[in-house]
Amino acid sequence: AEVQEAIAEAAEGEESDGAPVGENGGEDKEGKKDNRFEKFFECINPEVTVSSWFNADKRLGKLSIHMEPKQCFSAEVYATDLGIQDVSDELKFNMGQQVACSLFHGWQERREGEDASPSSSPPAKGTPSSSPGGKPRAKGTTAKLADWPFSFANNPCIISTTSDGEWFRRRIEDLDGSETAEEIPEWVVSCVADGQLPTGLDLKFSFHLMPHPDSELPALQQGKLLAPRILPISKVLNYVANKLCDQNVEIERSKWDGQQGGEGDREKGVRADDIELLCNDKMLTPDMTLSKVRHGIWKRSDDIIIQFRERG
Repeated sequence: AEVQEAIAEAAEGEESDGAPVGENGGEDKEGKKDNRFEKFFECINPEVTVSSWFNADKRLGKLSIHMEPKQCFSAEVYATDLGIQDVSDELKFNMGQQVACSLFHGWQERREGEDASPSSSPPAKGTPSSSPGGKPRAKGTTAKLADWPFSFANNPCIISTTSDGEWFRRRIEDLDGSETAEEIPEWVVSCVADGQLPTGLDLKFSFHLMPHPDSELPALQQGKLLAPRILPISKVLNYVANKLCDQNVEIERSKWDGQQGGEGDREKGVRADDIELLCNDKMLTPDMTLSKVRHGIWKRSDDIIIQFRERG
């Protein structure tokens, strides 16, 4: 909607005066700064912060993507941001895991086929499912996409080192499932076959929510939180509004009654659009993430402090 409004504003300006936007030193006819295209650019190219989860180079003459254990699992994405519908807005996917699962999808299927026995009976109802090799799947494994949007039609090559330090190189379509643990790194097997990620991943931030010094709103009963790096500020706004409602806080606002000239009814309670959040006295927008706030505004390694107040 914001993009459509920005396009409409820019088009309307060009049709009305017949001059390119930004002419006359970036000012309109009234001498005010014309920033319609700046707003349009921000809408179509929002600034985002993503953890560095891979390295790339062309030292071999072709594009090479390097995925190292732990580092490659440092970025997540919400399923809804991938355009997946009818899922919980809390469902997340790990970028490194999805790419690894896509690369080794054929290998995993062939490996499972080798491990399966035609004479074996299905497990009894209620027993844990097993990973390839007969090991029970661990609880708390991460979600994996059935169809990752990346395709590998050009049959990329996997290059790794064995446990003996020797080079292992094979195209993904040539992996037949017989590769040993010495050839396929253990962290890849755990990620692809068992859905397990390495321990100690730093995928969350701690932050404090407290009233702004200029606000008369009370402190929250639960003001310290631990949340994913990719948590959008819109969810923090909803959290603050809901907790203030739980504490019987009321913010009075007008409700238009539809009668021309009337003042409307009065509503009470707290909604997300009644609140604004600040960090280092800079306004936070709903589309920002905790990661962007941490690296772009807070710029410190300790817990983020986010203040809230009534919207002015």
